[in-house]
Amino acid sequence: MRTLLWIVTAIFVIASTSAQVRIDVGTGLGFTTAQTSFTELPGLPSCCPLFESGSGTGGIFGVGIDVPLSSSLFGSLRLAVNDRSHTVSTDEVVDVIVGNSLRQATIVHSLELPLTEFGLESHIGWRLGSFVARAGAGYTFRSYGALRSREELTSPSGATFTDTRSNIRNSNVGELPSAVGSSVHVVGIVGLDIALSRGGAWRLTPEVGLTAALSSVTSAVSWTTLVPSIGLRLSYEFNKETPAVATPKPPVTIPKQESAPRPKETPKAEPKREASPKKTIVKQRVMIEELEEERFLPVLPYVFFEKNSSAMPTRYHSVYDRKRFDNARTNVAFHHELLAVIADRMRTDPSAEIVITGHTSADEDDQRLSMERAKSVAKVLSESFGIASRRVKTRARRLPVNQSIASGPEAPLADEENRRVEITSTSPDLFLPYRVSDTIMTVTTDNSDAGRSSSSDSVITVTDTVRLFDKRRTKMRDSIVERFDLIVFPFRKTDLTDDHRRVIDIVRSRIGRNARVTIEGRTDLIGPPDENARLSLERARVVSRELEGRISISGRGEPEQSEPQLLPEQRMFQRVVSIYALVPMEP
Repeated sequence: MRTLLWIVTAIFVIASTSAQVRIDVGTGLGFTTAQTSFTELPGLPSCCPLFESGSGTGGIFGVGIDVPLSSSLFGSLRLAVNDRSHTVSTDEVVDVIVGNSLRQATIVHSLELPLTEFGLESHIGWRLGSFVARAGAGYTFRSYGALRSREELTSPSGATFTDTRSNIRNSNVGELPSAVGSSVHVVGIVGLDIALSRGGAWRLTPEVGLTAALSSVTSAVSWTTLVPSIGLRLSYEFNKETPAVATPKPPVTIPKQESAPRPKETPKAEPKREASPKKTIVKQRVMIEELEEERFLPVLPYVFFEKNSSAMPTRYHSVYDRKRFDNARTNVAFHHELLAVIADRMRTDPSAEIVITGHTSADEDDQRLSMERAKSVAKVLSESFGIASRRVKTRARRLPVNQSIASGPEAPLADEENRRVEITSTSPDLFLPYRVSDTIMTVTTDNSDAGRSSSSDSVITVTDTVRLFDKRRTKMRDSIVERFDLIVFPFRKTDLTDDHRRVIDIVRSRIGRNARVTIEGRTDLIGPPDENARLSLERARVVSRELEGRISISGRGEPEQSEPQLLPEQRMFQRVVSIYALVPMEP
């Protein structure tokens, strides 16, 4: 027992000091089945023709630790106490004479074995999403109770043995002869992780398993056990709530001001004061520079619907207003102009045709919704934007090809994202990013002098403003800001698609080789935070391999809590890679 306490203490010490290590406690039921082949045990009287099988049900309890070996593999150690008590029995049919007639009687031969096992198991496990599988081996110490054996005449009713004058004979209570005190066993378990907390640190895992002992319970005869089991495992993952990878942000920008240019400020003359050798005037210079910005807004060709509804959501605009989507400030706001953008581009390219495919989610039963949703989108394009019906085809299927998958509390979020219409086209240019030009301001502060000042010094701020008009007029060296959000990545994927590569070709042609490039990968809130951090960084890496220049990459992981994630499009627009490029221009 002292050794077991030392092992448990070591488990908690290792877990509390290691990242992504899980400890767990579990309980359940084991359904012991025994395989035997003997007629009697040494020292126990028996008239049994042959014992062949037995069964019993007992509780199981264990604690364990899982240590990650890779992103999907882990090793584990588990201490367990299991009730393997069971009864081996067989029925014997014999002929008896009752009165003057020959009748059949049934004798039940039974051996009741109380058995408790204390074991240590080692597993190799594999996780795929919420699915968990583990296999391994263990070593157990056996504790036996008193073995009870007897023979019972169960029919005909009222019949008795002649030697005992009752329906019971050969009744015996004692130790199991030649009991084997320990055994090696093999075990396999499969389960399903269910997150209980927002970050996924606490998880509940229903599981089923199978344990096979490699040693007989007694060396006198063949008597082995096979135990199917069901159970629940409650686990806690240490350091699960670690923040996503920190990412450097682009320079702070100030929205374009419509007021007249501010002239350069000059320090006001200080009134004459008595000279003080300890007091000086320190200048802090602030430079505000106008830069031209080219933003490329991604086109997400999905329309998301409410549950069990095919009505067009009102947030998608059905009135053409070019000024409105030219002035869209966020990806989500631009997305709500999707049908207007597609209609505008189809008018520009008369040969372009589209296919509208409707889908339903796993929590919807009415499969007709798929086609009805596709037709709702087609109707808006035809009636509101004048697109000829011959250029639009509608189709329906159950779930999207690139469906969102989640379990537990996050499952409804995946259903919302799968409840959508997808638009494809014969013309890939129909879904290229939408270009928007703007003017932004960057703020640079020179604190080199102010940083050396003391509390008694006077610090004045001098503001210099460099207008875009002045830079063009005087042919000053200048740069242009290029911002891109790559088309949304498929759920939990990092591979570049053909649509991504078309956007990357545009990026490459615009930034050249001398740009300073910042690439930031992102994810939405579905899934474990540590996995999202890894996923976002990997997305940034695969994009960086396609570009040239002075490139820095980062993975932001999940969005900030202040960023809305209620709508499916808000989550999908987090599954992007953002590219910020400062491109030098020739004077």
